[in-house]
Amino acid sequence: MERLKCGVVGLGRIGWSTHCKKIQEREDLELVCVVDPLAERREEAITTFKTKVFSTIEEAIGNLNLDLLVIASPSKFHAEQTIKALNAGIHVLVEKPMAETLKEVDEMIAISKKKGKVLAVHQQHHFAADYIQLREILDSGILGKIYRIVYRSYRFARRSDWQSLKRMGGGTLSNTGPHGIDMLLGILGGKAELLFADLRKVATVGDAEDVVILLFKGEKGELVEFESNSAAAFPEPNWYIMGESGTLIYQDSTFRIKHFNPDKLMPLSADDSLAVKGRTYDNKDRIPWQEETIPLDQTKSLDFYDNLVAAIYGKEKLRVPLEDIREQIRLINEAKKISGFYVGNIS
Repeated sequence: MERLKCGVVGLGRIGWSTHCKKIQEREDLELVCVVDPLAERREEAITTFKTKVFSTIEEAIGNLNLDLLVIASPSKFHAEQTIKALNAGIHVLVEKPMAETLKEVDEMIAISKKKGKVLAVHQQHHFAADYIQLREILDSGILGKIYRIVYRSYRFARRSDWQSLKRMGGGTLSNTGPHGIDMLLGILGGKAELLFADLRKVATVGDAEDVVILLFKGEKGELVEFESNSAAAFPEPNWYIMGESGTLIYQDSTFRIKHFNPDKLMPLSADDSLAVKGRTYDNKDRIPWQEETIPLDQTKSLDFYDNLVAAIYGKEKLRVPLEDIREQIRLINEAKKISGFYVGNIS
């Protein structure tokens, strides 16, 4: 199989340590160029990756016949650079968030369809072993009908880089929020109604939010709480999921499940008598609980780039559909609006 010629735009943390290195490890991809405005980073890339370097995306597109371009630049540039690459007939993998507005998202999707090129967003948590194993447990039906989902990500960090600044497209909601919201939408079937949003600046040095609390409702009535908190010193379970016949907690690489078989419940009916027999709260009902502790199985993880390459060759569909990404951006922007933390035109 001929190797796909790839370029990476942005030699920051993700572009350098994730995408450039990943591309060089694969036999089906070839890193032919990188793009970064900083001369010292370009020189470092020449030494480390032995590849061509450019200061602008226009130079890379104009000088090379690229198959795939990875956009790993700061968030505010994602839409503009993705559109330039797609219009040049190049497949694109763009970092999250896909774009800042729904208008940009729709334009990006429309151009990718018009040009017949794959447009993917790097939602790598969707491929992680813990999420895949969680979905398997939920799909087994062991918890019964799900009515409540809580997802939390806690840490304490006084962030001071560009992702702490509103004007750079920073903030927890746009930068770490897409991971959790993507996973939740996968469970909910791709759609959710936003009921509440609270955004706060607590520990960060910049002016963007570092605490996000959202409340959603799924299409099947699930009540969903999402919290991404960079000002919390103690951890909480990443997942707390409640169903009509059981509950799941995921923390420290371990799933804890407490559930029962509804068929083994004793017959029970409501008694409207005002004189409770024996003056007791005990109605003799005994839940036949079963408890399981399941360690994380790291072998369940999938490779994001396997799916991307297969999609480019028409062998698979993208595991994270663009419709889900569009819904993610819609929810993020709606949360910014109703929280009152952001002012101005958000769409």
